[in-house]
Amino acid sequence: MQLVSTYAIQSNHNSSSASIVLTKSTFDFDLITIPIKLRPSVQNVPAQFNNNLNMAAFTGYRKDFHKISYKSSPLNIYKRKISNFGIAAGVVSGLSGTFINETTTSFNQRLEYDGITWMYGLSMICGWNQLTFGLTTGRDVLLDHNRSIWVYNHQTWYGLTIGLHLN
Repeated sequence: MQLVSTYAIQSNHNSSSASIVLTKSTFDFDLITIPIKLRPSVQNVPAQFNNNLNMAAFTGYRKDFHKISYKSSPLNIYKRKISNFGIAAGVVSGLSGTFINETTTSFNQRLEYDGITWMYGLSMICGWNQLTFGLTTGRDVLLDHNRSIWVYNHQTWYGLTIGLHLN
């Protein structure tokens, strides 16, 4: 059994044009991407913005506010409009690409290549209907033999998220 709170918004119009707000708290699952990561300065490498391809799963607690309103047309026909706003906090985990070169390995690796990392972290997101946007902080682990010399291995980064609300 799920408990749903209902709030009527006051209106100067007749009762058929009043708005209703329903709230719902749920366990959330979203697919997100982090198009921009800010990596603070590490060792002799200055702070960087990275925009590597990545995909992550978000799971956490979400609170939704569903607003149901009716708008009257000139013919006095009412059209229903439903909008949703949600906020959520939780954990993220996924795969990301990262550029590996001499600088990011303290000059221990001459070969330049795109490495694969596992990223994990915490995220706060807001959603409007099915789209979500938010802020994330996390860490990356390089998934190949250069992990011990990669300067960003287990180092904190900050990112902006964009996602799709699935449930």
